[in-house]
Amino acid sequence: FYFLKDWEAMKFSFYDLFPTTTQKLVRNIFSDINNILSAYIRGQLLVCLIWTIYYYITLSYMGIDLALILAVISGIAPIVPVVGAIIAIAISMVVGYFTFGFDVHLLYILSIYLVGNIIDSSLVTPKIIGDSIGINPIWIVFSVLVLGYLMGPIGMLIAIPVAGIISVILGLSRLLNSSNKNK
Repeated sequence: FYFLKDWEAMKFSFYDLFPTTTQKLVRNIFSDINNILSAYIRGQLLVCLIWTIYYYITLSYMGIDLALILAVISGIAPIVPVVGAIIAIAISMVVGYFTFGFDVHLLYILSIYLVGNIIDSSLVTPKIIGDSIGINPIWIVFSVLVLGYLMGPIGMLIAIPVAGIISVILGLSRLLNSSNKNK
């Protein structure tokens, strides 16, 4: 509540910590970071919507019970890389077992999720989120792999926003270097 109430005053007091010559630059940096993070969240919501629709269509076509609930869980789960997908697959396999028994349908469910996860991690998420935040999809995959290796699932979760913030900072540092060369 207090953050919301005093946000504007806190913002201006934060900017006052910097010399007046660099306050505009600091405002621009934080504005660009805000734009990147907002675009990331919008892109992530679009990815979740796409996968919810995919899982709903495929699971309801199979005739699995609770297809809509499973689709919503499975569409939201990729927000937490690896762990979310494993949980979604496990829940769907359990529901599939209770719907069909120990049958070939369990392999169909598993293949639906494997195909979805492969396409998501290699094509859909890098393309949609990369386009929304302005980062090349290869850098997105690279950042997820590196931070995933260094920090595990938490690193994978924060990799794309961190890559966006780094791109803003590096972009502005390039701008500063070019303006210093012109002087």
